[in-house]
Amino acid sequence: TFSIRKPVILTQHYEFTADETALQISIKLADNKGTPAGIKSVICYWYNTVDFQRKSTNMIPSPSTGGAGGGYELEQPLPLPRGGQSIKYQIKINDTEGNFVETEMETVTAPLGPNLAIAQDSQSLAPQIFYIFSQMTLSAKLENNGGKPLKTNVSVYFFDGNPDVNGDAIIDENAQILGYAILKPEDWQPGTE
Repeated sequence: TFSIRKPVILTQHYEFTADETALQISIKLADNKGTPAGIKSVICYWYNTVDFQRKSTNMIPSPSTGGAGGGYELEQPLPLPRGGQSIKYQIKINDTEGNFVETEMETVTAPLGPNLAIAQDSQSLAPQIFYIFSQMTLSAKLENNGGKPLKTNVSVYFFDGNPDVNGDAIIDENAQILGYAILKPEDWQPGTE
């Protein structure tokens, strides 16, 4: 027969809640006395990079399985700090025999929101804007690097020269438009430009 003396962390996972205001963390464990019977406590120790106050949240057997299969999740999801800030967390597990294991410290950055940018070539860092003379086509590769999906249409314009000569972050009335495209939320695919 095979037995393990210390709890074993099989998997660890996190995801943002549907409204993107909190972080849910789950873990799957194995123990020689079984789960949840052999597990005394599973606690997530965490802090955010806004106030750096160390906090703890209990992890409970996953409600969908009652702990069968070793699944645990946070009793309450962790509130996310403002976009761009992070949550750092570590999970500590004690079993009923006095054995202790812990995860490495993990960092999760709260999504900023949609942030459209012109994609850059990974080697030259040049912006990915192209003009194809034979087809009279002007194109740009765009990416959403903000961590949240686009939920509204976005207009993308191409101009001849600098459209904001006076530098006031408003397009000048006399800026010459070469063309434009309207991007819809369904035009974006996760992990792609």
